[in-house]
Amino acid sequence: ENVIGAFLQSELLNPFDVSNAPLFRMAAFNIGDDNIVFVSQCHHAIIDGWSDSMLLTELNNLYLALLEDITFKPEKIKASYKNYVVEHEIDKKDAKIQSYWKEELQDHSKLNIFTNTPVNSIYGNVLSENEVNELKHLAANLSSTVKEISLSAYLYMLSILNSDPDIVTGLVTNNRPSCQDGDKILGCFLNTIPLRFTIDYNVTVKDFIIEIGVDVSSVFVMSIHFGVVSVQRGKAEFCCEVTKQVLRESIREL
Repeated sequence: ENVIGAFLQSELLNPFDVSNAPLFRMAAFNIGDDNIVFVSQCHHAIIDGWSDSMLLTELNNLYLALLEDITFKPEKIKASYKNYVVEHEIDKKDAKIQSYWKEELQDHSKLNIFTNTPVNSIYGNVLSENEVNELKHLAANLSSTVKEISLSAYLYMLSILNSDPDIVTGLVTNNRPSCQDGDKILGCFLNTIPLRFTIDYNVTVKDFIIEIGVDVSSVFVMSIHFGVVSVQRGKAEFCCEVTKQVLRESIREL
């Protein structure tokens, strides 16, 4: 354990350099009694959470299969990252998609609440167990989700800070190629698509949350592999606290 602990500490001091391959490292430690500790590291630029879980699962299954049959060879998948690139390029030239985003983002204004100063600190606030349960209950009553309610609070918070009902923010997507074995490709398929929403301060919180859900659904339908926005960071601590407060106010109003 001391050797493994020392190794992990040394690895923390040896971050990946994106300009030099490989961006993937593995190590195995035989600790006796047929027990092996496996350590896998990679840069997030080349692998997402789905791929990471899938890789570790496949390695485990491969190990178990080889224990039963040393000649076992896994079947080659029928897709590659090339399929993703091809679909991405086709979608970029799709006139319907281009028209949608041009209309959706026409005359939009950039949020004026972030600084250009790099922020390396991580801020967070934790809702109490009772508040989380109230959010889940609210989501069930509205046929919504906790994520949609949280997004609604976040958008309202941005509107307050920016003094503008017209808000553009980013939604994270994970679009894999829609072909056979597309779900088995290893890589990073994360993307950020713009979400624009104009807040009507006269509607009820309930109607506001429902509108957000409808808007998010329509954006995701048109977002296949297309549309990236750059989101700057700043004033994270204040934004996090305001979002939390808006969530609490939403729960109380409903």
